[in-house]
Amino acid sequence: MKEYIYFDRQLVNSTLAQIDEGILTKLISGQTTTDTSQEDGGEEITYATNGGLNIAVASAKSEFSKKEIDKFSSVYSKGNSELIETALDDYSVDVLIDKLTSLGLLKESSEDLADGETFVSTDNFDVFNFEQLKVSVEKENLENVLKTPIEIDEARVELEKLTKSPHLRVKNKNRIQYLESYLKTNDPYANFQSALQFANYSSVLFPDTTLFRIGSFLAFCGSENLRINLPLMTFLSQTKRKITILGIVTTKRDKELVPGEGVQLPSDTIISSAPAIISDILLDKFMLAPIGSYFVRPIAIYFEN
Repeated sequence: MKEYIYFDRQLVNSTLAQIDEGILTKLISGQTTTDTSQEDGGEEITYATNGGLNIAVASAKSEFSKKEIDKFSSVYSKGNSELIETALDDYSVDVLIDKLTSLGLLKESSEDLADGETFVSTDNFDVFNFEQLKVSVEKENLENVLKTPIEIDEARVELEKLTKSPHLRVKNKNRIQYLESYLKTNDPYANFQSALQFANYSSVLFPDTTLFRIGSFLAFCGSENLRINLPLMTFLSQTKRKITILGIVTTKRDKELVPGEGVQLPSDTIISSAPAIISDILLDKFMLAPIGSYFVRPIAIYFEN
């Protein structure tokens, strides 16, 4: 039994259609009955008259008939149509895995995967929903659960005053360094500041996206295909179960995209690659994508029960 967390139905059906002839998504059965009845009724009437003369040469007879028939006809028609829609989407993943395996197109190891290859892997995982992370670590929301000592507030105010202008920053360099060190050690919000920076930029680079890090695979999952709501997603990373991913390799991170010191990138490279470079820097800074990681397009993510 599979407990689906993410399911891309269009990608499953597209892949199956190219391998075979698609997958059935609904069954329709219908029934129509028609009853017809007819009844004939009425009467037949015949009138006859006879007449004669006492003359040898003359004789007469007359007869009149009339038929009256009434026909009664009725038709009763009954239509009964029943629509039975059976969702076979979930089962189609098993069909797809079986077909890919039989054709030798499914990789079950994370070693030396090539771009475009389809794989299945089960491993430990982490979940990152950038929009939820951004909102949850904003200072005004954290204030609902964290209390700040008065000494911390005083240090913040002083640091803000001393860093208002370049002149003040130079003049009070040592004091500024002390205050920054003090706040980093004692401010309860300090540990969340880097998380907020990460979430702010990630929500721009990866809108409406939840990141699953499953072993060496990084799967960027569109919110529309998630089978789980955000409140439950909060606790998903706390489970001790391993999760399975079926996906397609987009590329392997085999080097850093940051240009070397003093290297100027051409304008066309910046235009086409800037988002990828910034994403690479961001994911590397927070140790989410070490060298050797795979960026993948997920087909399905699920627990195998």
